[in-house]
Amino acid sequence: DDGDGVNNNLDKCPGSLPGKPIGVDGCELFNGVIEGVNFETGSARLTANAQRVLDKAAAELRKFPQVKIQISAHTDDQGDENYNLKLSRERVVSVATYLGSRGVAKSRLSGRAYGESRPIASNATAEGRARNRRVELVQSK
Repeated sequence: DDGDGVNNNLDKCPGSLPGKPIGVDGCELFNGVIEGVNFETGSARLTANAQRVLDKAAAELRKFPQVKIQISAHTDDQGDENYNLKLSRERVVSVATYLGSRGVAKSRLSGRAYGESRPIASNATAEGRARNRRVELVQSK
């Protein structure tokens, strides 16, 4: 019913907009947390697992060369707030550089650093802090 071409009984995102790249589940491909692209505390270096995840993201992005992406990077709340903002900027650069090395034109990528300001989990636990050290890819105009 939402015009995305996915049958209603299979559509997990019934409000998706027509014309946006979507997956077989009816959800936008480039809109949200990229699971597995997390960082160690105080680091912008991509882990081997993060590289594997970004390799898959790059392959999808190459299929849709018209799509522009905003890379949003986040940190946990450990340490100084200004340091965390700087670190999230470094994470944007790290991800953009990696995607560029995998054939995604840098002109398609923009970045936004949020530091510790937008947690998705509690910073009171190690697991929550790990989830907050993340990257999100969101389709931009």
